[in-house]
Amino acid sequence: MKDNVEIYTLALIRVIHDSDAYREYKTVRERVAQEPDLKRQINQYRKECYQLQNSGDVESLFERTQRFDGQYEEFLKNPLVEEYLRCELAICRMLQQIASKVVESVELDLDEIADEIN
Repeated sequence: MKDNVEIYTLALIRVIHDSDAYREYKTVRERVAQEPDLKRQINQYRKECYQLQNSGDVESLFERTQRFDGQYEEFLKNPLVEEYLRCELAICRMLQQIASKVVESVELDLDEIADEIN
Protein backbone atom coordinates (compact mmCIF):
# COMPACT_ATOMS: atom_id res chain seq x y z
CA MET A 1 0.00 0.00 0.00
CA LYS A 2 1.29 3.45 -0.90
CA ASP A 3 1.88 5.93 1.88
CA ASN A 4 0.16 9.31 1.87
CA VAL A 5 3.24 11.22 0.69
CA GLU A 6 3.47 9.14 -2.46
CA ILE A 7 -0.28 9.29 -3.05
CA TYR A 8 -0.39 13.07 -2.72
CA THR A 9 2.78 13.51 -4.77
CA LEU A 10 1.13 11.64 -7.63
CA ALA A 11 -2.02 13.73 -7.13
CA LEU A 12 0.07 16.93 -7.27
CA ILE A 13 1.66 15.75 -10.51
CA ARG A 14 -1.79 15.14 -11.99
CA VAL A 15 -2.93 18.62 -10.92
CA ILE A 16 0.16 20.19 -12.50
CA HIS A 17 -0.43 18.27 -15.73
CA ASP A 18 -4.07 19.40 -15.73
CA SER A 19 -3.21 23.06 -15.13
CA ASP A 20 -3.82 25.65 -17.83
CA ALA A 21 -0.16 26.71 -17.65
CA TYR A 22 1.15 23.20 -18.31
CA ARG A 23 -1.36 22.50 -21.09
CA GLU A 24 -0.42 25.78 -22.77
CA TYR A 25 3.29 24.94 -22.41
CA LYS A 26 2.78 21.51 -23.98
CA THR A 27 0.90 23.02 -26.92
CA VAL A 28 3.62 25.58 -27.58
CA ARG A 29 6.35 22.96 -27.07
CA GLU A 30 4.73 20.82 -29.77
CA ARG A 31 4.63 23.78 -32.17
CA VAL A 32 8.32 24.47 -31.53
CA ALA A 33 9.16 20.77 -32.04
CA GLN A 34 7.77 21.06 -35.57
CA GLU A 35 10.53 23.57 -36.35
CA PRO A 36 13.81 21.78 -35.52
CA ASP A 37 16.04 24.73 -36.38
CA LEU A 38 14.01 27.05 -34.16
CA LYS A 39 14.08 24.49 -31.37
CA ARG A 40 17.86 24.29 -31.67
CA GLN A 41 18.11 28.09 -31.48
CA ILE A 42 15.85 28.23 -28.44
CA ASN A 43 17.93 25.58 -26.71
CA GLN A 44 21.12 27.50 -27.52
CA TYR A 45 19.56 30.66 -26.07
CA ARG A 46 18.48 28.78 -22.92
CA LYS A 47 21.93 27.24 -22.51
CA GLU A 48 23.72 30.58 -22.88
CA CYS A 49 21.24 32.29 -20.57
CA TYR A 50 21.85 29.64 -17.91
CA GLN A 51 25.61 29.96 -18.28
CA LEU A 52 25.39 33.74 -18.00
CA GLN A 53 23.26 33.57 -14.85
CA ASN A 54 25.48 30.97 -13.19
CA SER A 55 28.95 32.05 -14.25
CA GLY A 56 29.88 33.59 -10.90
CA ASP A 57 31.79 36.37 -12.66
CA VAL A 58 29.95 39.31 -11.13
CA GLU A 59 32.46 41.95 -12.21
CA SER A 60 31.72 41.65 -15.93
CA LEU A 61 28.10 40.57 -15.57
CA PHE A 62 26.63 43.87 -16.75
CA GLU A 63 28.72 43.96 -19.93
CA ARG A 64 28.09 40.30 -20.69
CA THR A 65 24.36 40.77 -20.10
CA GLN A 66 24.28 43.76 -22.43
CA ARG A 67 26.12 41.80 -25.13
CA PHE A 68 23.84 38.78 -24.64
CA ASP A 69 20.69 40.92 -24.84
CA GLY A 70 21.91 42.58 -28.03
CA GLN A 71 22.83 39.24 -29.59
CA TYR A 72 19.34 37.83 -29.05
CA GLU A 73 17.23 40.99 -29.43
CA GLU A 74 15.79 40.10 -32.86
CA PHE A 75 15.45 36.41 -32.00
CA LEU A 76 13.28 37.20 -28.98
CA LYS A 77 10.87 39.19 -31.19
CA ASN A 78 9.73 35.95 -32.81
CA PRO A 79 6.21 35.41 -31.37
CA LEU A 80 6.67 31.63 -31.07
CA VAL A 81 9.98 32.04 -29.24
CA GLU A 82 8.45 34.60 -26.90
CA GLU A 83 5.44 32.40 -26.23
CA TYR A 84 7.56 29.31 -25.59
CA LEU A 85 9.87 31.11 -23.16
CA ARG A 86 6.93 32.75 -21.39
CA CYS A 87 5.16 29.40 -20.96
CA GLU A 88 8.34 27.69 -19.80
CA LEU A 89 8.94 30.44 -17.25
CA ALA A 90 5.38 30.09 -15.93
CA ILE A 91 5.92 26.37 -15.34
CA CYS A 92 9.30 26.98 -13.67
CA ARG A 93 7.79 29.59 -11.36
CA MET A 94 4.93 27.26 -10.46
CA LEU A 95 7.39 24.49 -9.57
CA GLN A 96 9.56 26.92 -7.58
CA GLN A 97 6.56 28.09 -5.58
CA ILE A 98 5.52 24.51 -4.84
CA ALA A 99 9.04 23.51 -3.80
CA SER A 100 9.46 26.64 -1.69
CA LYS A 101 6.19 26.08 0.18
CA VAL A 102 7.06 22.45 0.87
CA VAL A 103 10.56 23.29 2.09
CA GLU A 104 9.30 26.17 4.26
CA SER A 105 6.67 23.94 5.87
CA VAL A 106 9.14 21.25 6.96
CA GLU A 107 10.97 22.19 10.13
CA LEU A 108 14.48 20.91 9.57
CA ASP A 109 17.09 22.01 12.10
CA LEU A 110 19.47 23.62 9.63
CA ASP A 111 19.97 27.13 11.05
CA GLU A 112 23.39 26.45 12.59
CA ILE A 113 24.65 24.74 9.46
CA ALA A 114 23.27 27.46 7.18
CA ASP A 115 25.09 30.12 9.21
CA GLU A 116 28.38 28.25 8.82
CA ILE A 117 27.89 27.70 5.08
CA ASN A 118 27.16 31.35 4.39
